[in-house]
Amino acid sequence: MKVYISVDMEGIGGINHPHPTDPKDARYPASVDLMIGDGCYTALGRSAEAALLNAEMRRVLRPGGAVLMRCFCRPAAGLGIDALFDELFSGRIRNLDLFRWLLAMAAHGASTSGVAVRSVWEHWARRVPDARARRSRMGWTEDALDNMERMATATMHYSFATLEELLAVAAPAFEVLERDTPGYAWGELFPRIVLLRR
Repeated sequence: MKVYISVDMEGIGGINHPHPTDPKDARYPASVDLMIGDGCYTALGRSAEAALLNAEMRRVLRPGGAVLMRCFCRPAAGLGIDALFDELFSGRIRNLDLFRWLLAMAAHGASTSGVAVRSVWEHWARRVPDARARRSRMGWTEDALDNMERMATATMHYSFATLEELLAVAAPAFEVLERDTPGYAWGELFPRIVLLRR
């Protein structure tokens, strides 16, 4: 069995060459049984690019191959930026890394062109100019604050489609075998899907 793993769009060690996704590389068409990804659709920057990712995953997968993916999806009703900061400051959202994703989803809104990561930082910096001073009182970790601060110089865009939008784009290339919601807080915004290559 050949497995291709694309773990966490923010990057970790792993496959460090472009060969698995190079359409000119004859070694890889229909050669993978299972692909695993975490937030890959979000890293594309624009919702329309999900179809391109699906086509490439289909090309690399063997017939009957599967994709296991955790998606980062905005809710259809949207999230309010002010309401999220109220949740954060009241202590109802304690995990700053989770808050960062929620804030990005709220800043994205219904846009089809994604959200500039730097604009997420700007929302944060306007409302929390004293983040380091609040760290201990709010229970934020240094790592989580560092993650927030890295957004200040980011040049990329994130895209947060709804789950229904992602499934509709996947339909031509994949059958949806399963979808579930993680049991953790806000898990409905991070659904897991299993797709079978058509």
